[in-house]
Amino acid sequence: MTHVRPATRADYPAVLALERQLLQAHVDGMPADFDPSASDFTEHGFRRRISRPWSTVLVVEVDGTVAAYAAMSFVTATPVERVVARLPRRVGPVVETAYRSLSRVRPGRPSPIVRRPAAFIDSFAVDASVRRQRLAETLWEACVRWAEERGAPEIQCETFEFNKPILGFVEHVGLTLYKRRYRFPLTGSDSAGSGQSA
Repeated sequence: MTHVRPATRADYPAVLALERQLLQAHVDGMPADFDPSASDFTEHGFRRRISRPWSTVLVVEVDGTVAAYAAMSFVTATPVERVVARLPRRVGPVVETAYRSLSRVRPGRPSPIVRRPAAFIDSFAVDASVRRQRLAETLWEACVRWAEERGAPEIQCETFEFNKPILGFVEHVGLTLYKRRYRFPLTGSDSAGSGQSA
């Protein structure tokens, strides 16, 4: 029996195990870019995410076992604004001013990039042992419902070019490509020869 629900604190070990599978896939695909011994998926961060109204972790259970998860957030600000909001009041304005100076966006001058609220899929994984059972589609449908319930006009996500299965999946469910990032590895650099884009 398959069941989709919001994660609870007790789900952290199971979700962490899935996150490690996801990390290992990235290590295998881009070994120069990912450290298999490091992870920012902490229990503290997990608890914060599931306790706030603008973020969530959704899980898919199969016969009582967590087999897939998606971490989502409702984004209404630019990345720098989200960082500044977490800083002490006396530090935040200094950081924002420095960032805008370096990025050639002066304080008081609007950015040419239009701020578009969106539900963002931060992480999405299905246990390798239960794939091809339409669990990804079930999880995606739950992500759509969560976004719609919060009035999000769209869902966004990011992935890497090496991840052909997820590239095929996002096209299958109707996501469209709207941005690309390229890099040119220089001779002697650690990334030389990887040629991956995000």
